[in-house]
Amino acid sequence: MSRKGIPNKITRYDTDVIPRLEDIKEWLIQGDSVRTVCKKLAISPDAWYKYCREHEVLGELVEVGKSVLCNEVEKSLIRLCMGYEFEELKTI
Repeated sequence: MSRKGIPNKITRYDTDVIPRLEDIKEWLIQGDSVRTVCKKLAISPDAWYKYCREHEVLGELVEVGKSVLCNEVEKSLIRLCMGYEFEELKTI
């Protein structure tokens, strides 16, 4: 109930975003853009940014997902710059 005794309205955030928080985290870690995530959730980019501002949980999730991605990119760049070896196996 809201403060005035009127039931709170269920929003698209409640129905489309909250149940998919784990998926959103994975998509961001994989490097999906905001536009791609919005298409997967069937919401507009404007709604996405609004939800990120208004809901701390989503905002923190986005930060975590992006930081994991940045760390992976950083590791890959370091390996590329310093050189590394690996063994490739092909099945024929």
